Amino acid sequence: MIVDLRKIPPVLVFVAGVLLSCHGGTGGDPCTSRADCPEGYFCDLTRNHCRQIFQDDGVDRNGDGGTTKEDGTGGDGILFEDDTPGECPDIDLTNYRRYCILPDGYECDYRLAWCGNGEWNCDGRSIHPPEPPNFDDWAWRCGVFKCDARTVPEEPGDDWQEERFYIPPKPDSLTGEWKFVASEHDTVPKGCERQPRQYGTPAAFVVDPVNPDVMYVGYGMLLDYYPPNELSGVFKTVDGGATWFEARAGLGAAGCYWWECTKGTSISTLYMDPDDRHVLFASTENRGLYRTTDGGKYWHFIDLPWWCYSMGPVGKAPDGTYYAACENTLFRSHDDGTTWEEMGTLSRIGRAIMSLAFDRRYPQRIWAGMKVFHGSTQGEGPVFLSEDGGNTWTDLGREIDAACLGGADIHSIEICPANPDVMAVSAGCYCGFFLSEDGGRSWYRPQGSLDFDCLWWSRFAPDKLSCRIYTKAFPTGTYWSEDGGRSWHVELDGVGLDFFYFNKYVPQVIFGAAIHSTSSQVFQLWIKK
Repeated sequence: MIVDLRKIPPVLVFVAGVLLSCHGGTGGDPCTSRADCPEGYFCDLTRNHCRQIFQDDGVDRNGDGGTTKEDGTGGDGILFEDDTPGECPDIDLTNYRRYCILPDGYECDYRLAWCGNGEWNCDGRSIHPPEPPNFDDWAWRCGVFKCDARTVPEEPGDDWQEERFYIPPKPDSLTGEWKFVASEHDTVPKGCERQPRQYGTPAAFVVDPVNPDVMYVGYGMLLDYYPPNELSGVFKTVDGGATWFEARAGLGAAGCYWWECTKGTSISTLYMDPDDRHVLFASTENRGLYRTTDGGKYWHFIDLPWWCYSMGPVGKAPDGTYYAACENTLFRSHDDGTTWEEMGTLSRIGRAIMSLAFDRRYPQRIWAGMKVFHGSTQGEGPVFLSEDGGNTWTDLGREIDAACLGGADIHSIEICPANPDVMAVSAGCYCGFFLSEDGGRSWYRPQGSLDFDCLWWSRFAPDKLSCRIYTKAFPTGTYWSEDGGRSWHVELDGVGLDFFYFNKYVPQVIFGAAIHSTSSQVFQLWIKK
């Protein structure tokens, strides 16, 4: 029977702990030799405490024919023994002789060796792992040695780099070719280079419009891998993606219980202030909202209601007002994000705010893209519009929901710079891409030859004459259209870009990030030069 200790009254747990602590001669007693332990116990030198000796019942538990015993001589029931005289060499856990593996088993299924006859020994068919110099490679590969990249640093690392003066490329030097620049293997914390993989997945990517050599990528942690070496927080480059370093001091240090705050958090979105490129907001999945005013050198927690631990998007209206979403609730700030006003909920049913957009012609006009949060979505569209700065809202786009069978998740809302009445939304996996030509009042799915698969972003080019839009589709690739999706042209074959940014000095230069583009890569940075 399995007993859930959480359901036992605390007073009984306390009494049981007192009784156990008062019982002398138990396996918890410290020891340095067998003489320190009571009768029926031996000294486990790998842990330096007494452990009970079980009588051998003749059962061969480790498959070695019963050559080891259970009476304190290194047996089936006990892996660590000290039955023979002599002390083992004083070596720490960085020595290969402290570990044992099965020669024909999974090489990373290891256990600690036991001390006997003055040596560190392995049971039965077990052997020690490879000797140096191959031991280090095995230890890193199997997670014996690991760099925990989840801790929350208080200060920037010593590899922090200051931003440099940007010189735009000359137009006649451009080739129009896409170049692969970086992957998740380049966004590695200092000291973690030997880990085989960081087990993080990027969820956010932004490019500095003033200095496009400066880029940020936000990582979400993956907890279901082994070894569990998860990335956390934000990484930054100041040299166009050639080198990356951590930009997350203080990120994730609040909005949690004290025992949780030692570990980092997953980033869901990053937002750069269009008027001050050193101001960024990081929405986290379980620690609330953070802001930096120095380009990611230090992050500071924004105090919102306690239930706002999983934040949505952040945006800034043309009049300077900030907006931040938390599930179905919108917050507003008129003082650069110092204080926030709760505006109330948008959806009447099971939706949460997933994206924000603003019309440069009308400072009070706000668009909000919604996602299915819980419950039914019938009777409400996934695109919301406010004409009064977020005080009141109207739902639109019910034709999107109908085409998506009620499963539309509006990951992004884009507005064409040449004609703001032309808009596009990316509605996620199995739903795709929709356009509007009447300011969002009605929407249609382009009838071109492409199959729009999992779409998170689409982006209009900064063109004053046409509404050229870029997006990805299946078969995997990046495409563009200038005629409302009736015809499409290949931009980058074989790689579907999820994020797009344009160099404002030379718009032909495009930055793109692909998320989970292949089974072996979760992040790719490409630049068209």
